[in-house]
Formats: sequence, C-alpha cells, structure tokens
Amino acid sequence: QTAVPPTPQPVVDNNATNAQFFDMLRANEGLELEAYRDTNNNWTIGIGHHLDGSQEDRNAVAGALTNANLPAVNYDNLIAQTERITEDQARAIFELDLEHHLAIARRLVPQFDNLPGYLQLALGDMAFRTDLQQSPNARQAMNANNWNTAANRYLNSDEYRQSQSTGTGIAPRMDRNADAMRQYAEELEAQQNNR
Repeated sequence: QTAVPPTPQPVVDNNATNAQFFDMLRANEGLELEAYRDTNNNWTIGIGHHLDGSQEDRNAVAGALTNANLPAVNYDNLIAQTERITEDQARAIFELDLEHHLAIARRLVPQFDNLPGYLQLALGDMAFRTDLQQSPNARQAMNANNWNTAANRYLNSDEYRQSQSTGTGIAPRMDRNADAMRQYAEELEAQQNNR
C-alpha cells in the first residue's frame, strides 16, 4: 500500500495590504481633495501628501496620475486652491507615498516583511508620520527584537507628551502603534514558552 502524501497547506500571507494601509492612513490623516495648510504650515492634499513645490514632487505627482491613467492636475493651481483632486487621484498619490514610506520602513527595520500584518501597519504608520525615522532608540530595540522596550522608547517623545497635554490625535495614534509592538512582544514570549 502506497502512502498518500499529505495535502500541502495553503501559504498564509499575513502581510498588510495596500488597501489596509489606505484605510488606516485615511482614518488617521483624513482625505482632503483641496490643498490645505497642515499644523506645520505645509501645503498638503489627499492623504497627508505634502506639496513641497519641488520639481521632484511635481514630477512624482504627475507620474503617479499618469501611471494610474488619471487626468493630470496643475500643481500650482492645487497650491493656489483653485483646483481640486478626485478621490481616485488622491489614491494614486497615496500609492506613491506609501511605496516611499514602506521602503523607508523596510530599510530601517529589515525584518519588516517577516512581521505580522498588524505590526507592518503600525510601522508603516510610523514611517508615514516620520516617527520611525526620528526614533533611533526605538529602532535599535525593534532590530534587537525587543518590542516592549521599542514601544516604551517610541512613546518617550516630546511630541507624544505634548499631544497628551493638548489632546491632539497624535498621542492616541502613537498609543495604537505602541500597542501593536507590545502585542507582538507577547506573541514572541508565548512562542518561547511553548518550545
């Protein structure tokens, strides 16, 4: 009698999807179809895209819209607030920004693609806000796989404390990201205990 080989198990992809990033960052950043000045006085449109006026940004926005087969916009008219973008255009610009920020997250946390999706979302959010780039002590702990320490170091920032005292949405957003790190720390500990 011939043994029947076991049925291969489907590969489970736990990576975060672009749609999940879009939904999360849209909730965190908002979606603005007309340019506005953000809290740091930067011209911003879509989902937190800074219109910095540089030729590089002009080309990037034009390229994102062209690649998505969407109508072009007049960049100067966006800043002058005489032209708006559509939600589809905002999404195309967002995809460009997401690609850029996820590349940063992957460079700063090389294990990024092997982390669970919920933690990828948190790290992507941190890169989008530039928290990840500005938190070398937290990154050091992340890259040492010490996620509880990373969470504590991440929240040890003046911006976090100021947001707590003024009631802005930054502290709750940072808390969610720190909670994802702590959750992963618990999962790693449970795996160690089950060996």
